[in-house]
Amino acid sequence: MGGVGWAGAFGTMPTPLLLFVSVLAFFHASEAALVLVLDRASYGPSSWLFSRPYGAAMALALVEYAAEYAVLGPRWKGWSAATVAGLVLVVAGEVVRKAGILTAGKAFTHAISTQRREGHRLVDTGIYGVVRHPGYLGWLVWSVGTQVLLANPVCTPVFALWSWRFFRDRIAYEERVLVSFFGKSYRDYCAKVPTYIPFIP
Repeated sequence: MGGVGWAGAFGTMPTPLLLFVSVLAFFHASEAALVLVLDRASYGPSSWLFSRPYGAAMALALVEYAAEYAVLGPRWKGWSAATVAGLVLVVAGEVVRKAGILTAGKAFTHAISTQRREGHRLVDTGIYGVVRHPGYLGWLVWSVGTQVLLANPVCTPVFALWSWRFFRDRIAYEERVLVSFFGKSYRDYCAKVPTYIPFIP
């Protein structure tokens, strides 16, 4: 059953697609704005969190959405329970991530610090008392939520697996660095506070 396109992608966008674009715009603008507010000296192009692999992944998401919309139409790719569920995941992910950034303040950086800076302390209060890596957990939930929002059955598990593998490796590396900074204090913290990311204790 073929669906009608949305005026060659230049007409009125379907609600999920409009939400997707809005979600991406808010995420990247808010990340850059928080760097400006919390640590202006580290602000730069990377503060917007764009990369080629990320751009390719989001482009793939749009290709899937457009292809399925062309075949299935708005009944399956328009506003639905998936849109609502995806939006809930996106908001939850943003809340967890931004709470982590605001709690850590200047201790939060987009790039992993390999040298301990003056005043660098172990943050274990606020959301860090509940979730060990709220920035990573929040981003994982957010990224999967963007695909649920679009009702993308291919990209949803792909994004989940890709995000999980990325954070598995990043967390392992970052925690070795943090142990070198804080020693037993960080080991004790890890033993008490989980990541809540599956298979990453």
